[in-house]
Amino acid sequence: MNTMQLESAVRQFTEKTGIRVENECVRENWDNGIPLYTIYLETDRNLPPDAAVIMDQCLCESSFGYRDVRMMNELACAQVFRVRKETFGEYQHYRQAKGMRMEQSKLIRVLTRDDQIAFFEAAREKGCRVCLCAEAGDQSGYLPDCESQNKNCHNDKK
Repeated sequence: MNTMQLESAVRQFTEKTGIRVENECVRENWDNGIPLYTIYLETDRNLPPDAAVIMDQCLCESSFGYRDVRMMNELACAQVFRVRKETFGEYQHYRQAKGMRMEQSKLIRVLTRDDQIAFFEAAREKGCRVCLCAEAGDQSGYLPDCESQNKNCHNDKK
């Protein structure tokens, strides 16, 4: 599956669910032995309980390759998670804080590195902002910024 096929599937998902998606990204997930795609959708609305099934249908319609490997049971149904609005912008700030130059920065679509995956997993697990403060206590320099965890985060000073 390529990024154009992902974008097409997300448009179809929006049409079928009525949920406006601001941004999306994907990663290959081999955590449970059977490969699948994990998709993160930036939206201000909760996803329906059958979001994974709907997205799977949309991916099958957008990508014949995806449909074929799904039919052969070589790929499990995609996982779909919501990340709150502004998560992609916060990811850009995270990259800047890590010293990355932004002159040619593009919106991330495919997560390939461990730090990218960890960032979006942290964002989806708590459904809240991600703290970029190194003093937050996490070696990676970020963790979910929930009320119970990091009350003095710089994110609150915006």
